[in-house]
Amino acid sequence: MSILKNIVINYLIFTRLFPKIKNLKNSKNFKKISHMKKLLLLTFAFTLFACSGGDDDNSNDDNSNNQVSINEDLVGAWIGTITDTGGDTADQTLTFNSNGTCSVYNLWSSDGETYSASGTWSSTSSTLTVNWDDGETDTADYELSNNNNTCVITRSDGVIIIYTRM
Repeated sequence: MSILKNIVINYLIFTRLFPKIKNLKNSKNFKKISHMKKLLLLTFAFTLFACSGGDDDNSNDDNSNNQVSINEDLVGAWIGTITDTGGDTADQTLTFNSNGTCSVYNLWSSDGETYSASGTWSSTSSTLTVNWDDGETDTADYELSNNNNTCVITRSDGVIIIYTRM
């Protein structure tokens, strides 16, 4: 779109500055105008090719070079408390790295058992997706608050977990 805009602008400038060039061939100023035309055409060509690179609009389509959308406000380590179906709780540490990798570490309070996993993550402004290395995928809604130091995650099964930035 910007290339077409530059073409139209240069065309309008050219046609408004030199509307009667055909009638000027016999005038004394013809050489000056001829040089100005060449300069204007060179400027037009330079503008056309200088602006012909792709638009860098930061769109993150699924097909655009496999880029992943990451909300930088989520990057860092987060701690929250999770509860299993039997009522046992664990301190859970989630770590989201700026390179798109992530990890989770659980320490269960009843028996000291631990669990850890790693994977990759992506996000929109309100949805978090984690692709774990074991092939599982988790998707959840999230909301940041308290100057991005609190993250409320609502899992797809309806469980709500409140995390605090470490």
